[in-house]
Amino acid sequence: MDTSEEIRQLLINERESRVRAEAELKKAERRIQELEKKFTTALNASRILKDNVNFGAGTGKRSAAKGYDFDGDGIWHLDIKNRIASFSPGFCKKFGILTDELNDVLQRLRDIGDEEAPSIIIDLISSKEHESDNIQTTCRLLTIDGEYRWVLEKAQIIERDVAGVPMLILGETIDITYQKQIEEEFKITARRFSGLLENIQMGVLVEDENRAIALVNPTLCQLFDYVGAAEKLLGKTWAKISPELAKHFINPEQFILRISEVYQQRILITNEVFELVNGRVLECDFVPILIDDEFRGNLWKFRDITEQKKQENKLRLREEKYRSIIENMNLGILEVNTDETIQYANYSFCEMSGFSLEELMGRNASTVLLPVESAKMIDEKLVLREKGISDAYEMPVKNRKGEEKWWLVSGAPRYNDEGELVGSIGIHLDITEQKQLQRELIEAKEKADQSVIARDSFIANMSHEIRTPMNAIIGLGALLSKTSLDAQQGNYLEHINTSAKNLLVILNDVLDYSKLDAGKLSVESIPFSLRETIQKSVDALGFKAEEKGVAVFFNFDHRIASWLLGDPLRLNQIMMNLLSNAIKFTDEGSITIQGSLLRMADGKQQVRLSVSDTGIGMEQEFLDKVFEKFTQEDQTVSKNYGGTGLGMTIVKELVRLMDGSMRIQSQKGAGTTITIEFPFSISEEPQIENAVPVVLPIEKLKGRKILLVEDNPTNRIVACSMMQPYGLEITEAEDGYDALEKLKNQLPELILMDIQMPGMDGIETTIQIRKRYGTTIPIIALTANVLLPMQVKCRENGMNDFLAKPYEEEDLIAKICRGLQLEMKEGIPVLPVISSSSSAPIIELPKELYNLSKLEKLSRGDTVFMKKMLGIFLNEVPQTLQRLETACNELNYAEIKASAHRLKPSVTDMGIFSIKEILAETEIAAMEQDKSIVAKHQPRISSTIQEVLVQIKEKYEAL
Repeated sequence: MDTSEEIRQLLINERESRVRAEAELKKAERRIQELEKKFTTALNASRILKDNVNFGAGTGKRSAAKGYDFDGDGIWHLDIKNRIASFSPGFCKKFGILTDELNDVLQRLRDIGDEEAPSIIIDLISSKEHESDNIQTTCRLLTIDGEYRWVLEKAQIIERDVAGVPMLILGETIDITYQKQIEEEFKITARRFSGLLENIQMGVLVEDENRAIALVNPTLCQLFDYVGAAEKLLGKTWAKISPELAKHFINPEQFILRISEVYQQRILITNEVFELVNGRVLECDFVPILIDDEFRGNLWKFRDITEQKKQENKLRLREEKYRSIIENMNLGILEVNTDETIQYANYSFCEMSGFSLEELMGRNASTVLLPVESAKMIDEKLVLREKGISDAYEMPVKNRKGEEKWWLVSGAPRYNDEGELVGSIGIHLDITEQKQLQRELIEAKEKADQSVIARDSFIANMSHEIRTPMNAIIGLGALLSKTSLDAQQGNYLEHINTSAKNLLVILNDVLDYSKLDAGKLSVESIPFSLRETIQKSVDALGFKAEEKGVAVFFNFDHRIASWLLGDPLRLNQIMMNLLSNAIKFTDEGSITIQGSLLRMADGKQQVRLSVSDTGIGMEQEFLDKVFEKFTQEDQTVSKNYGGTGLGMTIVKELVRLMDGSMRIQSQKGAGTTITIEFPFSISEEPQIENAVPVVLPIEKLKGRKILLVEDNPTNRIVACSMMQPYGLEITEAEDGYDALEKLKNQLPELILMDIQMPGMDGIETTIQIRKRYGTTIPIIALTANVLLPMQVKCRENGMNDFLAKPYEEEDLIAKICRGLQLEMKEGIPVLPVISSSSSAPIIELPKELYNLSKLEKLSRGDTVFMKKMLGIFLNEVPQTLQRLETACNELNYAEIKASAHRLKPSVTDMGIFSIKEILAETEIAAMEQDKSIVAKHQPRISSTIQEVLVQIKEKYEAL
């Protein structure tokens, strides 16, 4: 080796040695710096701890854990070499450290420490090796208050011996009990959240800001058929798993694109709907996770709404179905808000109203459709809707053409999803045609009611027309019966009275049917004896059967209770009709009345009554018609047996009113059996007081003042003839005006008031009397109108009592006694007999114009009576005839009717038969306002009566 090379090598070695030396020096310097730092730290800590122990002066720093104050933050120092332990005053106070001797301190720490989490202090002393000089752990220590506290212990080994055993340790104890509590609560919440995610019926996926999967629940794995556990998805990126998820969707590309768009927008997106290839439907929500306004990830939620969608589809289909029905149904649907603004109308409503939907929407329903007068009704309906009330009502409306229509509306309140009232809904039906029919029915009913009124008026007039002359006939017959008569005359008089009573029976049948037909007949429920009621019927009509040689048998079941509850009057009427018919249509054989008990239960008896005869019987085909009014089997029956044909109709209705049933069995030529069944309640025997028979106190009538108001002279004569024997002082008035004039001179004690009179009738006269003279004078109505409405009308207008024409003398006197409030006592009225004189002159009058034979028979030769009757005719008729002529000239139909009606009794009594019929026709023509008939008959009526007046006046003066 040459010199140059050796020098170069030496230089190289020298340089390397210098570099190594410099490196070792720097290493030593760094070691020295670290030792100096550790020494300085330990020295400072030791000084602080020593000061704290010696002087108890803490740093004043307070722990955040429930106010526990480990002075100096629980700083401690272990000098293992010198066996000294130093702790802050707060630590010693809380955990009972009373010494600084290391062994005693360690024993105390073992006593208060938690075995499951030993203190780091004990661990450091017992441990031989520690890889690091910095150590920390947590444990629990028991305070002197008996409460465990969680602490965080941090330690730093300052010095070790040559074996590496810690000799000097500096540490800090921090109270973390509160943090531990928060941590435990967080763990509980986490467990709950984890359980919730595992059981929630919703797929959940959370990704961080780097799109790495942070959380997935089992439901999401089930939704997408992910066979692996949810944990296997954690940490994977969205880009990696999205293709696997997308393949489950019908349109994978659309799914991935939409998710990317949502991620880029980073805003809340809800209710995104996606369809899967397996037919299921998912609803997705995207929730961006923001912490302090900083994006930290996304939350994806997937809900399976397949069943919900199916139900929605069903509801949609059903809604479309019903909407189609509603749109095409005949019922109009209208929805309005609370201000009556139209929100919806179906096709039918548009058709009904004539408006299109566009014309209706947004407009006020009342303004468009309703007349002004209906506004109040709509306001009332709105109040009902506010109260939640639905109702139905009829309403007049106007369509687009302005035509009036009638709708039936069913209205109901309409609410939103929150239950708030937002308006109302109405279902409308066009009932215009029905309303028209209803109006027609009302008009028809009104006409029918008018017809009923006309019928009742006709019956009342007919009753009056018949009963007025019958009152005279029966009254005069009664008066005549009190005179001396030979046998033949008595026989004639008996036939007259019988005929009059038979006529009354026919009239009563007509009136009874009228009452039944009008529903104005009622039945009573009073105690009565069924046997006695039937026996009275048999006794009353039995003599007629005996006259014909027909035997009558009455059989009665002894099991029938002695007293029942019912209407004996109506039952007697039924039995009289049945028995009368049986006698009428039976010429030979027998009649049997049978009363039988059918059954008895609960204080009631079902009774059967039957009337059987061996008479002419009926054909089977007529049995179905036997209850029809005015019906008889043939004209021969009507001619041979008479009657109105109303009897069976009345019987049937009375049986129905008494809740009974009725059937007829008959055979032509073999007789008839009529069977009736009634339900009766059993009654106790009524308590009847022992009373003396009440008779009229006729002796108290003498001198009592009576005002008789009657337009018919004959009826006045009859009434006066009935009252005069009792000593009554009678003042006569021809009509209402005459009555008021008579009252000016003297007030009577009682007034007998005829109802139907020309000019001022009895009702109006009574009203005027009550206005002028009060209610002290009793007024008794005398009328041939015996219908109940007339009786009610009489009492309502101030009359005290009612007496139907024709009346018997006893009935008239009884009414007068009651009206005068006379005390009843025993006594029998005896009427004087009117004697006849054979020497009395017989008035001969021309036969061609009039016939006084009726008056002659009534007068029985009494010239005074004849002269009085003729005087009435001469005084009354001219005035009435003058009123008739004036009325005909003026075409005053009401006065024509009244005058003709007033003349009829006089014409009948005087036997002026030539004008009797045309006078009746004139009265009818006046009612019908037939001018031609009135003009035709009036001249003949006037000329005939004028001539009769002249002739009768001559004969009257001769008397």
